[in-house]
Amino acid sequence: EMLSSIDQHLILYYNWYYSYWDTSVTVIEFVAEFAMAKKIIESWHLWIIADVLGIVLFAERGLYPISLLHVAYLGLATWGLYEWAKASKKSSLIAFLNLRLNHRWL
Repeated sequence: EMLSSIDQHLILYYNWYYSYWDTSVTVIEFVAEFAMAKKIIESWHLWIIADVLGIVLFAERGLYPISLLHVAYLGLATWGLYEWAKASKKSSLIAFLNLRLNHRWL
């Protein structure tokens, strides 16, 4: 009963299609934030997905400043993914070299 009244409100006063997409973007951002706190590199992929959806969603609604903000966020998420991947490769290489060096001296 309560859910249907919320849906009716969304349909009557807002375009419900956008409300569900907006909620989806928010949920993806919460999951991405949690994954980032756990230092999971795939969190950057979630940020990129959320930002692409946000760009389209807000531009389609005519909210161009917010859409432009998501363009900036997309750039930051792409750069963050690149930097984390680069750091991950470095740490993997260092661990590999340490293993090889330790093994050689044993």
